[in-house]
Amino acid sequence: MNLVLLGPPGSGKGTQAERIAEEFNLKVFSTGNILRQLAKEETPLGRKIKEILRRGELVPEEIMAEILADFLAKEKREGILFDGYPRNLEQAKILTSHLEKLGGVSLAIYLKVRPEVVVKRLGSRRICPNCGAVYNLETKPPKRENVCDSCGSRLVQREDEKPAAIRKRLAVFERETLPVLEFFKKEGNLVTIDGEASIEAVYQEIKEEIKKLKIKN
Repeated sequence: MNLVLLGPPGSGKGTQAERIAEEFNLKVFSTGNILRQLAKEETPLGRKIKEILRRGELVPEEIMAEILADFLAKEKREGILFDGYPRNLEQAKILTSHLEKLGGVSLAIYLKVRPEVVVKRLGSRRICPNCGAVYNLETKPPKRENVCDSCGSRLVQREDEKPAAIRKRLAVFERETLPVLEFFKKEGNLVTIDGEASIEAVYQEIKEEIKKLKIKN
């Protein structure tokens, strides 16, 4: 079972991906996590990716294709959850081609969230640069203002989660990723879920869609 989880930045893909992967024993291919890890490395590729992410732009196709191929070559688990990938039509075609011998894309799940909600969600997020803890000033604030509960470090706001960068990321999403939805819709494996509902409600709806898939198979 290979799942694709799509949605604009701030739609909750990462949160849902963790729960889905644990319950259904799936390996997660998260472009966000992989790229952020690479961006921390003091290598030519790492520095290049860091600058691209800072500008809120998409990583070039040749780099993403290489990262995907390397992941699939190493991964032996039967099921994979693609978190936020593919991000454009070319990547969708590449992924479909790579998965032909692995059962193809079983289900593409789109978490639909309005732009104004995305800006509010991401603009309120803060992270700990030391331990990686994530907070939200509205829904999950730290006990002390701008101080991490776990390690006491000063919280920061990621550059790509500041208002101007968020709007740019949304523009990129609409231009590059919306055609991916049409691609999977034509393939007959796209489902749309209200990403503005509670975390639990979204998770339960995703589970129901996966159960339907397992019954069909």
